[in-house]
Amino acid sequence: MTQPTENVPPRRPLIPRQRVASGVLAVLAATAITAGTTSSASAATNRATALLRTEVNTLTSTARKLAGCRPLVISSRLDRSAQQHASEMAAKDYFSHSSADGTSWIKRIKRAGYKQPGGENIAQGFPTAASVLLAWMNSPDHRANILDCQFRKIGIGWAGPNDYWVQDFGY
Repeated sequence: MTQPTENVPPRRPLIPRQRVASGVLAVLAATAITAGTTSSASAATNRATALLRTEVNTLTSTARKLAGCRPLVISSRLDRSAQQHASEMAAKDYFSHSSADGTSWIKRIKRAGYKQPGGENIAQGFPTAASVLLAWMNSPDHRANILDCQFRKIGIGWAGPNDYWVQDFGY
């Protein structure tokens, strides 16, 4: 995982880190036990990809709820931006918040028709929704995006091979 490449304003802590972390870990463990794991091998179809994206959204919403934030609403425009970026990174075998042509994540989201981009998380190499969310929650900058109560919308992308993940957030 990399740190965000754009300047992102600092965010105030919302609740004690340990409380959210322990709650998220419990949810992640329950998800792995009850839902099984979803690997990139089983995500060969569009349906499986949609399930991965839904799992990430559910886990993200749970983490936000534990932090006192409302759940995010899926935005088709943010979804399109996130999925296109995940697919491009997988197809061209690179890993960056910028597109292959150098377009920043902010411009990419605006080009998808979303007027108020808020942040972006990317990850690569995590085979399950639970594992990628845990990695993001253990990274201060990614965690700050997930727990930013000002964000209202989300788009999620996943592409294989090698499990490229994107979360695009908006106000």
